[in-house]
Amino acid sequence: MVNILKLRTIINKDRTLKRLHIKEATEVFKSADSIFEEVSRIIRNSLQWTAVYKVVDSLDIKGVKKHEKYVVCFVSAKGAVAEMSHNLMSSGQYMKGFLLHEVALDAMFAASNEMNKIIKSEASKLGLELSKRYAPGDGEVYLDSQRPLLDMLKMETEICARLNEKNIITPESSLLYILGMEKSTECKKDVEECAYCSNDNCQYRRVHN
Repeated sequence: MVNILKLRTIINKDRTLKRLHIKEATEVFKSADSIFEEVSRIIRNSLQWTAVYKVVDSLDIKGVKKHEKYVVCFVSAKGAVAEMSHNLMSSGQYMKGFLLHEVALDAMFAASNEMNKIIKSEASKLGLELSKRYAPGDGEVYLDSQRPLLDMLKMETEICARLNEKNIITPESSLLYILGMEKSTECKKDVEECAYCSNDNCQYRRVHN
């Protein structure tokens, strides 16, 4: 059974500016700070979230190791943010366009983390904990694995997303990944947040100092 979640848009100014290495008391910080609330308002009014997950007992995907259970997860933001960002930068409003894209990206990762917390809570009721996370295209799992995973979810619920011939998901602001589940006594650590994980090969990794 596919589980459908209603997620809110989470925006964190301090986290976003820190991730972009924008330091206080600089002209760049003042510029970003002065328009951050406007950008945040645009994003809250524009983005519509799709968040679904499905727990399965087995999963035949190359690169995915053996686990007690598996969770196929999909989170996506529908809206015209990418187009607005492009139009703003094309018109010379570089900071606003750039910030619009980056705040929306951070909101997507935040939504994924919120979904993971819900899944973790449900897993604990089964005596399980989340262990490893896999993302197609991360170096362990081939990008073409996105197609069977997305098809699996689409068989049970309507999802406004598609893959092109190169297996890239549209909308652009989408995450499709797998979580492994293990018995509580076997789990060594929590799943790393997608935006901050240590997998250098992952297409979604964000580099931090």
